[in-house]
Amino acid sequence: MILSLFGVAQSTPGALITPNYAVPPATYLNPNGDSWVTTSGGPYISNDHDESELAWTSIPQVDSEPSGDLNSGGPCGTTDIMDDPSTGADASYVLFIDPNGILGDGDEYMVYRLRIARDPGSGNFGFSVLMDIDEKFGTADPDSVEGNPGFEIEVRVKNGGGSKALYLDSVNGTTSGTNKESYSLAFYTQRSYALNQNASCTGKAAVFYDFIIPFADLTTHFGMDVNTPIRLVGATSQNGGSVLGSAASDIAGIDDDNYANSVAGQDQAFRDFVNNQTPARPADATGFGVLPVELGFFNGQATSKGNVL
Repeated sequence: MILSLFGVAQSTPGALITPNYAVPPATYLNPNGDSWVTTSGGPYISNDHDESELAWTSIPQVDSEPSGDLNSGGPCGTTDIMDDPSTGADASYVLFIDPNGILGDGDEYMVYRLRIARDPGSGNFGFSVLMDIDEKFGTADPDSVEGNPGFEIEVRVKNGGGSKALYLDSVNGTTSGTNKESYSLAFYTQRSYALNQNASCTGKAAVFYDFIIPFADLTTHFGMDVNTPIRLVGATSQNGGSVLGSAASDIAGIDDDNYANSVAGQDQAFRDFVNNQTPARPADATGFGVLPVELGFFNGQATSKGNVL
């Protein structure tokens, strides 16, 4: 039996929902050019993280990401972020792509992934990743303001109204960002079906929503390089505007029900999330952590070729 990607297979885990455009950067999101985002070229079997075609890094979470903990919007809907219920984590991901393997020559990309309860289709929605790039947050960041406790960058998908696009915004010291670049949703985003579904959302097919931006634009507008330490938070909105200033529908990797639905409550959620995350440079695929590491030992030895640590 042949399954059509636009028929029966629409909810098959691992199946690509959006077309596989044969031009960069979309090709980097599905390198082998088939209709799947899996290593096998078929459905996910048991783990949609380990069996994904790309080597995603999970963004560390504060706690589990339940369904239905939204500040606005409907549960199990198009802005409801959720965990992989088999792991109790993996609500959001990040990926650094270096096509030619020459680090820092300007051809790199940053990619972000959110696990959403339901395919948003063509309706209004917004998906964002907020970035802290100066290792200062909350009271430690002199640019912290009410509604933005220390983020410098927002990478924002807007699918609503007449301005549907992927946006790169500067949000340092403000809750109303300044747009620096915009990109076509057709060529800079991708949707596919995830494997696992929270039992409380029976009948809904969870999806991965991926969006990719040129790292060179982060360098041009924010002075970032491959060694810049970053901390990340994923969030959704109902209309595609900034998720700052209490506008987030759902924040990935945290139980929003534990925080007041207010500017102060959302700021505290962001502080808890970011302060729980150790920074990593973009090129460190597995460099993000959740707590400082205590060394068990450290040895050094002088040799004829120099010091060995």
